[in-house]
Amino acid sequence: MARVVWSGPALQSLEVIREYLLTVAPERADRTVTLLGLSTRVLAEFPRLGRMLPEYEIHSDTIAIVTVYHAAMDIEARLRRERPDL
Repeated sequence: MARVVWSGPALQSLEVIREYLLTVAPERADRTVTLLGLSTRVLAEFPRLGRMLPEYEIHSDTIAIVTVYHAAMDIEARLRRERPDL
């Protein structure tokens, strides 16, 4: 099983999402963040399951969570700003 490591920006994004959810759906904010964290268990066991996303990178036996997106975010603009190499 691979080791999952969260980058600083990914943890910051997670907190921004939590704060946003606290304003629009407070009853779901903590649970959503918890479920996102738990979902990395599947990623750790099957890192190449599904399509490769710019949100994480695979390095040998480590998976780096680079960032986290919420569906309400302008993902294309954020990608251009944060990951111009993609």
